[in-house]
Amino acid sequence: MESNKLSQDLRNKVEGFLKEMSSSYELFDSGYKIREGSTVVFIKPIEWTDSSTILRLIAVVLTNVTKTGNEAMFEELSQLNNKFLFGKIYWNPENAENPDKGSILLEHNFIGEHLNYEQFSSGVAALALSADDIDDKLQLKYGGDRWID
Repeated sequence: MESNKLSQDLRNKVEGFLKEMSSSYELFDSGYKIREGSTVVFIKPIEWTDSSTILRLIAVVLTNVTKTGNEAMFEELSQLNNKFLFGKIYWNPENAENPDKGSILLEHNFIGEHLNYEQFSSGVAALALSADDIDDKLQLKYGGDRWID
């Protein structure tokens, strides 16, 4: 099937980029992860349409953040979205059974077929550095755990 080939082509491209970056990475499910400072960046190639793929980069800023009592957090995340050149920052519930607990994530997506090394390495670095920079500040205000905690 063509879409499986597209997805595999993007995986091959990403692995080449990771090797070129000399990054230590691990495989997870259907993607990769890179640890950087106090955070981790998940890199997930996905099929978007029958003829296109998307590369999702997701940096974990904090986990186990309670929504109740942290309403100001959503205003701050919205303001941060106006500042970041790469990525969107948001709170995401961890599971349906406990919708009051969630993670703060920083995410950026690329169209896989047009992705080049400079875009990939800049995107990974920007997310990792931003998440590593703001996790301590947000943790002091809203609680939760950094990836390395």
